[in-house]
Amino acid sequence: MHVIRLRAAWRHEGGGVSVRRFNKPTGLEGGERVWLVWDGAVEAVELNGEPLDVSPTRHDVTERLRLANELRLTGAAKATCSTVHLGISPRDASGEY
Repeated sequence: MHVIRLRAAWRHEGGGVSVRRFNKPTGLEGGERVWLVWDGAVEAVELNGEPLDVSPTRHDVTERLRLANELRLTGAAKATCSTVHLGISPRDASGEY
């Protein structure tokens, strides 16, 4: 599995909202999936304006990614933001990486 960490470049807005912009990973091969993963509690998560469940803390976002993306975490500690990453891997039988 390849990991792209989204540690730097977070913008911390008022109301406990943290925003991170990132580009879609390049060089994805057929069958590879992109997972958004974080460790820690959050109140809300949005990717490109679409809400994601806060539990589990791992989501297959392959079909939701655009060339340029915006991730918004509400109620996340700065330490939680530092754990956010994209995991790129082939889909296995369970659909997880």
